[in-house]
Amino acid sequence: MSNTKPEKTDYIKCRHCGNYAPMHIVAKYYLSLNGEPIASYYYSEPEEGYHYSLLLCLACKEVTLQRYYLHEFMDEMDEESIKVETIYPPEGLKLYHFPHKVQQAYEAALKVRAINANAYATLLGCMLEVVCEDRKAQGKNWFFSSCYAKLLNIDVNNY
Repeated sequence: MSNTKPEKTDYIKCRHCGNYAPMHIVAKYYLSLNGEPIASYYYSEPEEGYHYSLLLCLACKEVTLQRYYLHEFMDEMDEESIKVETIYPPEGLKLYHFPHKVQQAYEAALKVRAINANAYATLLGCMLEVVCEDRKAQGKNWFFSSCYAKLLNIDVNNY
């Protein structure tokens, strides 16, 4: 067993569970874009390529894949010029052009999606209730029958 501590990142938001904390760097890989090096005393191509990092979230034990581009003449210490791109997992579905309350209810459901499927389903039901309230749908007061009746009563042409 090695006693070395794993390298950690800065604070990053995990797209799996929503936890905002440092992640362990599990693996690193460098992909050069130069191809074959040119053997010349007077001329050499500047080194450029993509740096990949595989990160492990300590809360949900899921991995995240990130990459960034680096050129030999770029200043490595200038973090503003280096754009880190998260490749996996893809960014969650954003509800643009929806009412604010509906978007809030959906985002609350997404936060528990990877933690508890029952809580996720319950919060999605609450989101449907918010949609019904927003659209002023009519129906009974029992949740499942009323939610279904209200959803059928929504005027879809009014969007």
